[in-house]
Parts: sequence; structure tokens; C-alpha cells
Amino acid sequence: MTTLNEQTIANSRKVFDACDLNGDGFLDQGEFHVLLVALDGDVSREELLLDFEVADTTGDGYIEFREFVAWWTN
Repeated sequence: MTTLNEQTIANSRKVFDACDLNGDGFLDQGEFHVLLVALDGDVSREELLLDFEVADTTGDGYIEFREFVAWWTN
């Protein structure tokens, strides 16, 4: 298990908050899609669903900050 430093967590929080467009504390597929497009350009529906499934470790349809950090830092 990797221990994250404060700077990595703070940077992850900035990215997460910028992507959380409605400010509810979670990323839905639409918000996550915006992030993927910003990172990689054109993202297919299949790529979105695959990455979202990997990040959403609880399977509840939303990515919370803890899940995001694990995905973002890997």
C-alpha cells in the first residue's frame, strides 16, 4: 500500500473539486467524463464505463474522494 503525502492529497482534492461540477462531493459519470476528456481528448463510451467501474470501487454509481484518490494516484 502506498502512503500519500499531504501535497499529493491536496493536489488530488483540487482536481476532484474542479470536476465535481454540482458540488455534491461525488463524481457522477458525466463529471468523470469531463475529466477524462480533459486528460485524454476523445474518450469512447466504453473507455468511460471501464475507467468509471475501476474508480467506483463501491459500485454505487458515484466516485467519492477516497475512491478518486486511489484511482488518480495509480
